[in-house]
Amino acid sequence: MVKFLCQKCKSSKLGYEKWVNCRIPVIIHQNEHIEYDKAIIDEDNELGASSRFICQDYGTPLSHRGCYLETEKDLIDLLTMDPDKRKQEEKEYQELLNEEARQEEQRQKDEFATYQTDE
Repeated sequence: MVKFLCQKCKSSKLGYEKWVNCRIPVIIHQNEHIEYDKAIIDEDNELGASSRFICQDYGTPLSHRGCYLETEKDLIDLLTMDPDKRKQEEKEYQELLNEEARQEEQRQKDEFATYQTDE
């Protein structure tokens, strides 16, 4: 059996977060009091890019190598992955991010140096 365990808070409570279209009727009364009626939620009209599995307690989106887990297949693939392989892939991804950040910092320094010499 596959079990979920949050890497941040160690909770085993899994959730699924999705953003849906919600409209709230508004009534303006004679005395200028504004009243909000009951929300009308359209469960079928969702923003797909924002649907993902989360830690139900912590609220952290589940991700692997920078990609959110959006489908059941993504979730099962991650939960059944060899823990050492998962750690290695996450380490490689973090190293890639660090290298990109280093290159961006160097590019900005070079750009600033060019700006300084052009004056």
